[in-house]
Amino acid sequence: MNELSIEDLKQLYEDCLCRYKEKPVIISGIVKHNLFEIQYLKDGEYDTVEYIPDLFDFTPIRIGYVNYRGYAYYFVRNPIRQWKQGTCATNTTQIFTEFKKCGADMSKRIQENSGKLSELTRKEVFKAIMRQYPTIPEIMISLDKEKQVYSIAFDPQFAITFENNLLYRNTIVGTVSKDGSIALKPKYEYLTRALYVTF
Repeated sequence: MNELSIEDLKQLYEDCLCRYKEKPVIISGIVKHNLFEIQYLKDGEYDTVEYIPDLFDFTPIRIGYVNYRGYAYYFVRNPIRQWKQGTCATNTTQIFTEFKKCGADMSKRIQENSGKLSELTRKEVFKAIMRQYPTIPEIMISLDKEKQVYSIAFDPQFAITFENNLLYRNTIVGTVSKDGSIALKPKYEYLTRALYVTF
């Protein structure tokens, strides 16, 4: 790594989401050629560690849905080539969900308040990576437009809106009743297996 400048290393690694000793972290800074400052997503704690390649894993992390402040944000990795390692804000896109019952003004405000990956709390991203989601019964109790809880995910690929719509990767594929039972639209019945795996 010594043949790379500090600026090169920052371009490669700074603000990247990766795993260090199998734990999800953000590389928050490059101290010097072999010294990285990292932040653990689980508790937000910072540490300065020596860069040892075998301890870092830059395989892109699939995130999917992140529950944050009353909204389930769906993130996908952009199919682009870039120098940056791991997962980061520049190679990840949030797909926005429209809510039919909100009206245009409300939908616009929700979209304006939508977070980029870099703006979400580390703890919530950690929960998504570790697949720590609420259950469907918990979600049905929590969803409330008046309390500005518009959608909640129960899986990296599935979420429920306050309109009782079932989302799969931000596409409405069915409905969810108050008792938690799911009805898929006929053309999406192939997702039954994916839902079964979720449960």
